[in-house]
Amino acid sequence: MGSGVRIRDSRPGEAAALEALQHRAVATWTEYREQLEQHRAALAIPHAWIDEGRIRVAEDDSGRPVGFAVVVANDLDSVYVDPDASQKGIGRSLVEDAAAGAKQAGSSTLNVSAIAGSQAFYERLGFEPGEAVPSRFGTGVRMRLRL
Repeated sequence: MGSGVRIRDSRPGEAAALEALQHRAVATWTEYREQLEQHRAALAIPHAWIDEGRIRVAEDDSGRPVGFAVVVANDLDSVYVDPDASQKGIGRSLVEDAAAGAKQAGSSTLNVSAIAGSQAFYERLGFEPGEAVPSRFGTGVRMRLRL
């Protein structure tokens, strides 16, 4: 795990801070800028996800969120890392946390639908590519990590 990073459940009232982090992260996806502008509402974090424990937050030593993952059972919906904290193992730590949670819940796999720009990241973590799936950002790939 990244030095000084802890992963915890999201907290009530944290949606605005997580959405701001998410917007900073996706702003780096220049190839998807037009689609992001057309689907701004799709980036809103439902407050129910926080209440239901679907969001795991990586925070630094000061308690500042530096990344988060949205997890539903054995499906990794998304992973976002603050650009100022990238390349420090935070994304990897969030995926490992999601995999541990899925395994603890009795699942033998962790699944993710990856867009083109993130497929290599998931492959480095051991995910195997599968079938093509549609997304708001073009065609993605359904990937699976065996637990």
